[in-house]
Amino acid sequence: MTEPWGSPWVPSDRDETCAAPLNYAARQTAWARLGGVTQQHKTDILAPDRRQLIAALRTAMAVAAGDKPFILSSGATSYVKFNSAEAVCDRNLGSFVLRYFIDHVPIEFDAIGGPALGAAPLAYGAAPMVGANAFLVRKEEKSHGEGGWLHGRFVPGDRVLAVEDVISTGASLLKAMRLIQDEGGLIVAAATLIDRTDGIAERIAEEFGVPYFPMTTYADFGIESVAVDQAPGRSKTGLSSPHQAHLLPKRGTSTST
Repeated sequence: MTEPWGSPWVPSDRDETCAAPLNYAARQTAWARLGGVTQQHKTDILAPDRRQLIAALRTAMAVAAGDKPFILSSGATSYVKFNSAEAVCDRNLGSFVLRYFIDHVPIEFDAIGGPALGAAPLAYGAAPMVGANAFLVRKEEKSHGEGGWLHGRFVPGDRVLAVEDVISTGASLLKAMRLIQDEGGLIVAAATLIDRTDGIAERIAEEFGVPYFPMTTYADFGIESVAVDQAPGRSKTGLSSPHQAHLLPKRGTSTST
């Protein structure tokens, strides 16, 4: 099968994590083979399919026109934004992105959940592929109907993989993880498609004691990190200058992070 961004998607003989679908035992075996090497070496081993993932996610990038940056959902500003749903929900790209994501989270879990609405395509798309439940954490508690913070299939006691499509400061994901714990979920790991900040892995480990798996980082797209402590309106941008915008693909203007 040939993907629209170029070379055919073929599982590597050296990297069983790229063969899909894989059960938990197979993923554990594949990742065990990478034991004792550095994270950079892991990146090198996964390079061919990882490059395809980056290419797919680049289709979800948008660059601000002129000198006015975007205001991200976190309140931070950047001349670049991502609407990852454009890749995850794409009929040609989506299956590859979701397959890559699932195969690179070497943790056993019962459910996938994260903050609404950013985590929706990832949670609802990936969960059925591995027989897991899926749910979202609402931005505000619902007082009518079924009520509560959670929407979807949530079972107290489930081992939960907390996800977010794009992390700019990490605030939304951390809030969702706290609420999942409060509702009786057992957080076993966190993961994202695009990590745009620094230090979120340490914050997750310190507060929840679980691993964090970013599929890509800001460096993969040639942009700067978004400051974790950035207040709305401050100009810590995702590009050193708006004049670098020609280096990146222009897309639509839908809201993203």
